[in-house]
Amino acid sequence: MITETETAFLAVIRAFLTEEKASPAEIQGLTEKQWNHLFVLAAQHSLLSAVYDVVGKTPEFAELPDELRRQVKTQAMQSVLQQVSRTALFLSDEKELEHLGVQPLVMKGIVCRSLYPKPDLRPSGDEDLLISAKDFATVDACFMRKGFVRDKETAMPNGAKDGDTPEEMGYIHPKTGVFYEIHTRLFSTESSAYGYLNRAFSDVFAHPSRVEVQGQSIFTLEETHHLFYLLCHSFKHFLHGGVGIRQICDMVQMIHVYGRKIDWEMFWQLCEEYHMMCFCINLLDIGERYLGFSYEASGAVRATKKLRPDSEALLIDILDAGSFGKSSAGRIHSANITLYAAETGADLKEGTYLQFTGPAYESPQEVAMARTLGADAVGMSTACEAVAANHMGMRIVGISCISNLACGISPQPLSHKEVQEAADAVAPVFQKLVTQMIKEIGITCR
Repeated sequence: MITETETAFLAVIRAFLTEEKASPAEIQGLTEKQWNHLFVLAAQHSLLSAVYDVVGKTPEFAELPDELRRQVKTQAMQSVLQQVSRTALFLSDEKELEHLGVQPLVMKGIVCRSLYPKPDLRPSGDEDLLISAKDFATVDACFMRKGFVRDKETAMPNGAKDGDTPEEMGYIHPKTGVFYEIHTRLFSTESSAYGYLNRAFSDVFAHPSRVEVQGQSIFTLEETHHLFYLLCHSFKHFLHGGVGIRQICDMVQMIHVYGRKIDWEMFWQLCEEYHMMCFCINLLDIGERYLGFSYEASGAVRATKKLRPDSEALLIDILDAGSFGKSSAGRIHSANITLYAAETGADLKEGTYLQFTGPAYESPQEVAMARTLGADAVGMSTACEAVAANHMGMRIVGISCISNLACGISPQPLSHKEVQEAADAVAPVFQKLVTQMIKEIGITCR
């Protein structure tokens, strides 16, 4: 279960999103230590300005030590001022691109900020623009002329040559700190974990939408695809380390503003086709339970596929993750290992492993018992080692080679030769996987 402090944090965010006039009851009775934790959570999720906006004038905040109040107020105000400046600079740069004949589709960032009651209290570290590959040279020349510096981490497909158009390029301005990510593809085509999602956005330039931001019209993704993109982007970061509360807020606000314009039949079809249904239903369940989201009030339509939400464990992970899952080096390291496992080409599945004592194959009755208990695979090791490692505070990823069907499932009698042949066949992939994991551990620990 989530803690009292985390409940209060979510209540404050709900009050910000729904513009509640009364301060949340959940903040009453919090200790100074709990308030400190609440502000740390807010900073980790890039929502400190929103939190200060709600609690800054409450009697509870006034009773906190002067130094703590001063730090929170200063950080919140600095964030707002930075965002106001970055918004103005971006609108100027976007207008210049338009004069050059480039029509970027602006995603997340400033578009999501415009959905909030107080846009500049929802900070953005960068702005994401999707452009046609043919416009990349024009955009690159424009930014270099304006004094931007190309980011070193450039997404280029394997086999690309000098002069080829990158799938993603970052640009940072050394004086203003403004950072843009220019995309010719929304997701890396090299990723077997989420590269396939590009198919859902293959024709987005054919039907863009316009939004007004401070009197300036900018192009963005059509509402249904933008909501689906926010979901896919959250999924990508979930794989890379975690998704933060702010990403759920963005989805909730998108639906709050455009719920009656979104094609819900298309949206849920996309969720089904791209295996996002369960993830989406549980994210929106968190929105319903904690952030003031309502399907009915926003004009949203529930999925016809009846899945019972079970979002508590996901919420706990989200709260721990921080913005984009970067709350700790351990989370990033663990995610990199898991993601690399998914990228090796091995036919990896997730499931529940049950350890028997052995050393013997399980009987049909034991296999039936394991199935009743919810196990997907059985073996004679791993679980006791995982328990010991967890007791020592280690982060763990478990990998098992499924060598044979358990007794009673296959009509063929069990054969140790069959088990050995299956293990030998998968050995090269297993070796590659474990070797790379050891390298990742070494990189993280240095």
